[in-house]
Amino acid sequence: MATEPEESVAWPAYVEAAIDNAPPYRIIAGDSVSGIYVDIYEEVMKQINIQTDYFEVPFKRALHLLKTGQVDVMLGPIKNDKRDDYVDFSVPAFPPVKKLVLVNSTTNIIRDAADFTGKTIGVQRGSDYLTFLSSIADITIIKLNDYHQALRMLKAGRVDLVIIPELVAKSVMKQLQLSFIRSPYVIKGEICYIAISKSSPVRFHVQEIKTALESVKASGQYDKIMQRYVDHQERFFDQ
Repeated sequence: MATEPEESVAWPAYVEAAIDNAPPYRIIAGDSVSGIYVDIYEEVMKQINIQTDYFEVPFKRALHLLKTGQVDVMLGPIKNDKRDDYVDFSVPAFPPVKKLVLVNSTTNIIRDAADFTGKTIGVQRGSDYLTFLSSIADITIIKLNDYHQALRMLKAGRVDLVIIPELVAKSVMKQLQLSFIRSPYVIKGEICYIAISKSSPVRFHVQEIKTALESVKASGQYDKIMQRYVDHQERFFDQ
């Protein structure tokens, strides 16, 4: 159980956020940080006049830092019972993200859940979208630090398939100049959050964050950010 923060409503001097490189949601290029989640979050925090420092770490490490109170926020995780012990999920900020099942051979195409049987599956370490596989026998799950590594392993034949968010798949495939077969089976997405550590004083400012988020949506800036990144992905795949 996370340690409760001191009874204080003061904002910290700056907010610390742990993020992994998962374009187009979280994009880290040298000292530059951007992406759908980052840009929306920055617009929200601009309304409150609070600055954020970002730390690049693998996804699972980011969850650990949130759990231990070493950072204040994380952008984009979904809610589950285990995380609920140490994360304040009061700010549902980002729309559901559907997950694709990519394969490198037609023999591994997934059409329904039963087709996962006997497969070796590449996933991002710490991600929570495999609950639906818990009742399927004879599967091997390979947990990897990032999707770049997962898709390289898929190309090399070291996994049979990779489960990956749709826009991340497009972005990473473009970066690596790789192509794969998209299975008909799609995993439904869930709402993603500005996740706040229960050990952080930021949790006392949830209402301010939610009010600022609504203002960003009402101004049209939220939709503009979303569309800008979606259009970029569609232009690449329509070529």
